[in-house]
Amino acid sequence: MFGSIAHRYDLLNSLMSLSMHHRWRAALIRGLRLRPGMRVLDVCAGTGDVAFAAGRSEPGLGPVVGCDFCVDMLTIAAAKEAAEPRSVTWVAADALALPFKSAQFDACAVAFGIRNVVRPADGFAEMARVTRPGGVVGCLEFGTPRGRIAAALVRVYENTALPALGGLLSRRSAYAYLPESIGRFSSREDVMEMMRAAGLVDVRVMDLALGAVNLFTGVRR
Repeated sequence: MFGSIAHRYDLLNSLMSLSMHHRWRAALIRGLRLRPGMRVLDVCAGTGDVAFAAGRSEPGLGPVVGCDFCVDMLTIAAAKEAAEPRSVTWVAADALALPFKSAQFDACAVAFGIRNVVRPADGFAEMARVTRPGGVVGCLEFGTPRGRIAAALVRVYENTALPALGGLLSRRSAYAYLPESIGRFSSREDVMEMMRAAGLVDVRVMDLALGAVNLFTGVRR
């Protein structure tokens, strides 16, 4: 499914979010507290936007690695790299069995991918494992606004506009899956508990887009 939408993925991300996804990813990068020399891993990297944003945010950054289980997405990410100021290493990998040593990275991020992992708690455990003590794990994910009116409006948009636009420009079934996956994903509190259980402390959540997007951060114990 992800391979079949890879060629339209970036375009639809911009259209469906009204280009706000760039701001959301920028907030994630700020939450990672990047400094020169730090090693960064982007899990469920897709077409590489978080990895590229990390590289642009800190010119003196150490190695940046992006991994995803969908090779078609990584192929597009690699093609986009020519327009970026620095290179990224792309690795085809399962988020539940990351092929990296423990404590190999100083920061680890996942954007709109953890809800697609079969066992999200184990995904967080793997991200924590490959992050050094004191390093930050950041997660950007869709959520449900706290207010009833905002939640209702977002639900209508997700269940009508997203599949319709996805069907027009890409594969409708993939974009019908999107609101389904959001609806059955864990609450803010459950996500924070997963992160704590994975060995992260100082776990925090910030609401973006009226709470339709949540930014979680935690520090590796």
